[in-house]
Amino acid sequence: STQIAAVLGASGESCTVTDVGSTKRGVCSAAAGEARFVGGHPVSGSEARGPAHASAELFEGSTWFLTPLAETEPARYRLVHGFVASLGAVPLAIDPHAHDRLVALTSHLPHALANLLLNQAGSGRVDGHDPLAVAGGSLRGMTRVAGANPRIWVDIFLENRAALAAALGEHRRGVEQLEAALAEGDATF
Repeated sequence: STQIAAVLGASGESCTVTDVGSTKRGVCSAAAGEARFVGGHPVSGSEARGPAHASAELFEGSTWFLTPLAETEPARYRLVHGFVASLGAVPLAIDPHAHDRLVALTSHLPHALANLLLNQAGSGRVDGHDPLAVAGGSLRGMTRVAGANPRIWVDIFLENRAALAAALGEHRRGVEQLEAALAEGDATF
């Protein structure tokens, strides 16, 4: 958030400013009142990082959230929208608060759960067997993103903590319902 304020302060009036952060509420608050800011978040990439994993098709067909402010000049929004589309992404305008709730459910919760599941599976042996050594595709698929740049993900989790906590609570209620169904032998769950 402080970086957005610094960029806006250091750039000229003719410069349109956007970002590519995973959360929008804080950065949009920092840019409040700025007609030349359009928040952005490309939903693309993978858990891999570095130039060896670069791809010319990185944004092709990917959603790219745009979170313009009420003050954003329409011409600047059209500029960023056009730029995003030129990269092959699909621009989608959304309210910053709605964005953060949406990605808490579709991105942040899966990352948190992947790490929890991998930690649980790797925490011990089952009758002498290492669960990670004998894991099949299900565990690999569900934990593919675990461990992806932990420093960035800790910051994302903390920045979006309210929305992530709400998503975790909803998930916990679902797990509790599943546990109750299993305890009762309820096949209709």
